[in-house]
Amino acid sequence: MVLSLFFGALALTAYAAWRGAPWLPTPRRAVGAGLAAASVQPGDVVVDIGAGDGRVLVAAARRGATAVGYELSPFLWVFAWFRTRRNRARVTVRLADGFRADLSAATVIFAFLRPATMPLLAAALAHRRTQHPVRVLSYAFPLPGTPAAEVLRLPGCAPLYRYTVSSHG
Repeated sequence: MVLSLFFGALALTAYAAWRGAPWLPTPRRAVGAGLAAASVQPGDVVVDIGAGDGRVLVAAARRGATAVGYELSPFLWVFAWFRTRRNRARVTVRLADGFRADLSAATVIFAFLRPATMPLLAAALAHRRTQHPVRVLSYAFPLPGTPAAEVLRLPGCAPLYRYTVSSHG
């Protein structure tokens, strides 16, 4: 039984890597610079699609924002859950597909995905129904078909693309 659960979690982790991206932690420097560039502050709702180890969620909570992370890998979900437990009042980590989540409450969306899955993010943004624009931060890869408002180039980091995507409300 335990072995079946382990292999099931392992299979789901492989699916998560294919669906979004394999886990590579976003450098802390890029997380901090991105949240600053997006002017994250109290009252913001930061959504991390592919929450990984939870570092974006913790950094957003430290800025006073509410943070919601979506992670498909059970192993990374547990890791993020433990990492964010001190920030439980501001952080929620969900074992779910962020591309299928309701993103209408998000004011900031953070993603570190593969180029092949960036169109899924674009589609999720296109289906978002809300009254406000959303600030999008994409580490390493641009959002297809959308010009970046800013590209941050930090030493030792991949580019960080910042967008403002209008509502479709």
